[in-house]
Order: sequence, then C-alpha cells, then structure tokens
Amino acid sequence: MNYKEQVQAWLNTKPAERGLELGAKLMLQGNRNRILHENVIRKSNFEKIEYELQKIIGDEFRNCNEPIVQEMTLQVATNETTQKEAASGKRADHDILPENIQATYEKNLEIYPRMRSLHERLKVLNETATACDRYPFLKELLELDVELRANWETYDSYDVTNPVAEEVKKEVISVDPKRISANRTYLSRAKANLEKSKDAKKTKAILSEMQIRIDEVLSVGETFSAEQKAEFEKNGLNVALNVE
Repeated sequence: MNYKEQVQAWLNTKPAERGLELGAKLMLQGNRNRILHENVIRKSNFEKIEYELQKIIGDEFRNCNEPIVQEMTLQVATNETTQKEAASGKRADHDILPENIQATYEKNLEIYPRMRSLHERLKVLNETATACDRYPFLKELLELDVELRANWETYDSYDVTNPVAEEVKKEVISVDPKRISANRTYLSRAKANLEKSKDAKKTKAILSEMQIRIDEVLSVGETFSAEQKAEFEKNGLNVALNVE
C-alpha cells in the first residue's frame, strides 16, 4: 500500500483497535512535526492523530473508501432507472419559451452524452481497479444527475401563462448540484460524529443539521439507499419529503 492507503486503512480501523504508535508514525511522515508526534504519543491522543491524518490525505481520498464507493455505485444504478429520456422530453411549445428555460433543455442534451461516457469508463475499469479509481467517475455522475433533474423540473414545470409565479417557484426548489454533493458528504461524516458524540447539545445540533441536509437532498428528487434510510430513521430523522 502507498502512504495514503496506509493512512486510510488506519482511519478505517475501529477506534478501539487502532495502534497509537502506527498512527503517530503516519502522522509524522505526513507533517514532519516531531514535537506533535511526541505529544500525541505521551498523551495517547488518538483524536489528534485522526484529525491530523484526515487533513493530510484530504477530502477526496478520505471519501473514496470501498463502503462509500459501493453506496455511490448503488445510487448511480438507482438514478438510471428514474432518469427521464432525452428523446421524449422536448415540449411542443419549446420555441416560444424564454431563452433561459430553453437553455435548461439544451444543457440536458449536453449532459446525457457526458453521462454515457462516464458509464463507459466505469465499465472498462478492470477488477483490480480501486475504490479511488472509480470514485471520481461516480461522483461526477451523481452531480450530473442532480443537475439533470433540476433542469427537467425547471423546463417541464414552466407555465407560459404565469411566468412570474414560475420564477418564484424555481427560486424555492432550486438546489445547486454542488450543494447536494456537499450534503451527501456531510451526512456520511455526521454519522461517524454522531456515534462519537457524548454531549447532548452537540448531538442535537448534529441531528438538526443532518435533517436540513436530508430535506435539501429530497427536495430535488434525490433518494437515499434503504440502508441509509434505516440509519437515519434509527436516529429519529425523517426521510420523507415534507411538502408544505
């Protein structure tokens, strides 16, 4: 294993089974801070080691472990079954729609081939491909799916007889694809933070923020796996979209 894979393996180890000296050694290798190395050894400060190692390997590598990539693969497959076909999507009144509404349709015509290309690249990856090899393609597919659905919602729901009302509606439901991706990342990390939290106020704050993120994901037609839903519901979170 290379250095980042060693760090990831240590972080993936259950906290009770992590080796203090190995974690400190990996931290020292990454930041060259000998004073900090000595301090964490002396104080058995596993939390500091974890924090420093997470900084060293960065978000993208940290998110590409096998369980997360398997979850992303399942979500991509699920999305495919509910994606609207481009061929049947053009409205009869397309030519009289405002330019910004027409643009959402044209953008989707660009997204479909890009998604097909990403699917093909995933297919050609051989069995030795790592989770981190597949991660960037899956991540982009999930982001494009969010954009695709948001564009169709804007395009299909536009009412030529009441454009002002439709613009207000668009502002309410529109969620940036990057925000959705950030929400999913937050929720993955929040579950771990929730398990470690021993403070009632902190736990309540985490759950409150998780619910906000879940609602945003659901608001644009995105879904969660059955396993994720069960985990959220176990913590008292609502995974049904609230429509006011």
